[in-house]
Amino acid sequence: MDGSGEPAFFRPDGSRIPEVPPRPGVPSDPMEALQARNRQNGLEITPATNLAGWGGEELDLVWAVEGILQAEENSEPE
Repeated sequence: MDGSGEPAFFRPDGSRIPEVPPRPGVPSDPMEALQARNRQNGLEITPATNLAGWGGEELDLVWAVEGILQAEENSEPE
């Protein structure tokens, strides 16, 4: 206990573990708050958002990795 009678916790090296900040409040309508934040960020989630945009064929892993590597190479500052 610390000097005020509150519990205090310490690491093995003797340094005090900081107090955990209070959790943020939950909005009265969390779904509306999430949708509003998405709209602010230019996101529109619709029933079609999660639909596959391809024909269902197997993933060509070599092609996918090559595409990622090319995109990464093109995005590096010169």
